[in-house]
Amino acid sequence: MAARRWSARRDTGDRHPLSTGAVSPARCDGGAAVTDRRPTRSDPAGTAYLDLRRKARRDGRATDEYLRFFVLEGFLARLADSRHRNSFVLKGGVLLAAYAIRRSTADVDIAADRVSGEVDHIRDVVTAIAAQHYGDGIDFDTTSVIAEQIRDEDQYAGIRVRLTARLATAVIRFHVDVNIGDPIRPGPTDLRLPRLLGGEIVLRGYPLEMVLAEKVVTALERTTVNTRWRDFADIYLS
Repeated sequence: MAARRWSARRDTGDRHPLSTGAVSPARCDGGAAVTDRRPTRSDPAGTAYLDLRRKARRDGRATDEYLRFFVLEGFLARLADSRHRNSFVLKGGVLLAAYAIRRSTADVDIAADRVSGEVDHIRDVVTAIAAQHYGDGIDFDTTSVIAEQIRDEDQYAGIRVRLTARLATAVIRFHVDVNIGDPIRPGPTDLRLPRLLGGEIVLRGYPLEMVLAEKVVTALERTTVNTRWRDFADIYLS
């Protein structure tokens, strides 16, 4: 699939409260809006947008929260259908949906399994995954992907890959955190991740024991300076 860059036109589409500026009316690199109409059911992107908005209103949630989660699901669906599906293991907040716990999250967390930890290699793999056409209306901008090293001071390194996706009039900016070298004990398990608009994604993920163990260890290590209060909720709900 060819890389795409979005052209600028005037935006008169729906606007919603933004979560830390991460979901916004569609814009190109220069900040100009790219759509000139409201979402309609004439294409998959508009249909998904309107269905997500309706579901958010019915569930009492913010539309941008569901737009973001739908895009994260879209990336994982592409991973599950790619030749790289066995090279990564899902972890983090998105994974909890497989255990009937769905909460707001800003990113995708995955662990690399027998994959080179070079920043450029991880960026290229993530870009290739995002570039796949899936028919869900999500358009990932594969020309603006940025990757950087994180957790340099820790025993296990990580790479953060920043991406931008468009769904109808909304642009969703998110990142994929790839952990390199983290041990997974017990080993990965096959998960069925339910999607917001129906269907499921089947891919490898952390076992629930490992998810909870990481959260408990993080809480103990950070003690009173821990700012990850959602981890305590995850432990309680699990």
